[in-house]
Amino acid sequence: MLAEVARARAAGLAGAAQELAALPPGDQAVRSAYTARLPELVREVMAAAVVCDRAAGLTWEDIGEWLELHPDTARSRYGTPGKR
Repeated sequence: MLAEVARARAAGLAGAAQELAALPPGDQAVRSAYTARLPELVREVMAAAVVCDRAAGLTWEDIGEWLELHPDTARSRYGTPGKR
């Protein structure tokens, strides 16, 4: 289930990037709107991936190492309130 959520978020990001790439030249307002949405989609993919990694048994130390973050920073950024 968790992996499906992560895949769905990644597919949404990929779809937005493809739509952005397919926009005709000169359509800056639409291009800017799509581009503005990309960072939020990336955050959603990252959060879903971390949830999957935690469910698979990775520690905050493992996740922090992969993300080049201190484990406490990874936990505070991606942990579930009350389960951090």
